[in-house]
Amino acid sequence: MSPVTENGAAAGSLGPLEMDSGGLGGQILTQPMAASVYCDLATALAQGGKADAAMRALAIAQVLDGSDQAQGVAGARLWDGRTEVLAVLGNYEGAIAAALEAIARDGDDLGRYQRLFKWACGAGAAIDARYFNNFSLSPERLAQFCQVVDYGDGLEPGPIAAHYTLPDGGFWHDSDRFCSAVWAAGDRLVPALSAGNVATGLGRRWRDRPTPERLRGRIGLGVALWSERNYYHWMVDALPRLLRLRDEAGGWGDFDGFVVSDLGQPFQEETLALLGIPRDRVYPSRQRYFQVDQLVAVPPIGMTADSCQRLRAALRGPALAAASGTGPARLFLRRGQTNQRRLANEEAVIAALEPLGFVAVTLDRLSVAEQIRLLAGARSVIAPHGAALTNTIFCEPGTKILELFASVYRDTNFAAIAQHLDLTYHRRVVMVPEDTPPNGDYWIDGATLAAIAADLDL
Repeated sequence: MSPVTENGAAAGSLGPLEMDSGGLGGQILTQPMAASVYCDLATALAQGGKADAAMRALAIAQVLDGSDQAQGVAGARLWDGRTEVLAVLGNYEGAIAAALEAIARDGDDLGRYQRLFKWACGAGAAIDARYFNNFSLSPERLAQFCQVVDYGDGLEPGPIAAHYTLPDGGFWHDSDRFCSAVWAAGDRLVPALSAGNVATGLGRRWRDRPTPERLRGRIGLGVALWSERNYYHWMVDALPRLLRLRDEAGGWGDFDGFVVSDLGQPFQEETLALLGIPRDRVYPSRQRYFQVDQLVAVPPIGMTADSCQRLRAALRGPALAAASGTGPARLFLRRGQTNQRRLANEEAVIAALEPLGFVAVTLDRLSVAEQIRLLAGARSVIAPHGAALTNTIFCEPGTKILELFASVYRDTNFAAIAQHLDLTYHRRVVMVPEDTPPNGDYWIDGATLAAIAADLDL
């Protein structure tokens, strides 16, 4: 007998090719009444771009599971399938809702918390699962997440349920494995305040964790993955966490200290000084485990309109006040000190752009304040994709941005910054051979780029 959907249609109505999607046809023949097989089929169909068929397969799984109200592990499995399908189809709000439902039905599986982090990334998760720390939910969804996680005793929500205080809280940052974990009293993991693949990263090393260092008083957490050495992640992921804490507390004076990812880069020291955070109250966390009297943290924020606007407001004023005068109106940002995604014929490109008034600068040779001042005075910016474009956060609204990409590598972060801050954004994708490494070098004809710039009125 063939299973039926809610409207009475036979499972066979999916079609023979759809039934065999992902090589699952044999399993369906041997287990025609197994809801889990149809969940897997739905995921495979969604990955193949067959959205309608994927949803029909989920409907069949729902009927086979007995009820939309199925409880326990079996019911959670159905919602796991729905999470996967909706996320593949780009419906991240729906995927988050399904993941929350799965957790409500079976909250013992830590993997479900990790999947929720993944879908909470939105479009970032579809690009690369490493973007777990781009945690950007609506206030309503964040409140729902916090409610379902059920932190238990010892976690006190802030006045607007956006930051949390953990008496006798713990924090461990394993930068080698790109994950960080926050623990409430009694070694209870707090998933919403952690980042990265905590389950397979820190989880396996918990017995070998470092000896905890005690930090006294009220300590704010400003750690973000990859911000130990990367300018973009420091600026866009780490500093906004500190700024949220400052703004909600009414100033830095409410804290006895701050934990950050590291202080090994000049830009880290410089930005903290611009923000007015005393150096002797900052603790670098790389490969360290802290036990804190009161640990205060917000969930990983990621690059949102709010984080961009806070960062712009906090740093632009102090940087501009430190000097007078304006820089070039047209900038070309050199790739700088890196061996990844370089523009192989950069000098020829610069020579072609100079007649249009573009001035080439290498930002990583300048102080943060100098970088901010240059971008604040620019009206047109051309640059290969890279961290230097982080500084477009400090551009005036309406500034024109042209970002260059090789066809084997795409990223939407700087386009999103432009959208958040009312910049005029363009991109040019340079076609390269398919076997070019994603981080490999590429080149663009200088005359062609100059013509594009003129056509865009840069």
